[in-house]
Amino acid sequence: MFVVDEVANELIETMVQEGAMLIKGDKIKALQELITYEDQEGAHVRKEWVGKDAHTYLDALNISYDQNQSALFVKQHLNIHLYNWSY
Repeated sequence: MFVVDEVANELIETMVQEGAMLIKGDKIKALQELITYEDQEGAHVRKEWVGKDAHTYLDALNISYDQNQSALFVKQHLNIHLYNWSY
């Protein structure tokens, strides 16, 4: 999901209050390495990780969690302009 800066912090707070976990620091890189790989053709998603629940990812990353946590997300700053994208 893409969220503008003006509402990002409020959205993050709400998501965490509702049971989502914000992945931070070196765990972001670990998550990226867990679910993606690169080859001569570029970056790809590891198909074996598609559709897994949040607890499966958190277990693989050795992150402790509350059983009520049902989603995870990362916060990344992107300097992009959507109107410049071509399809």
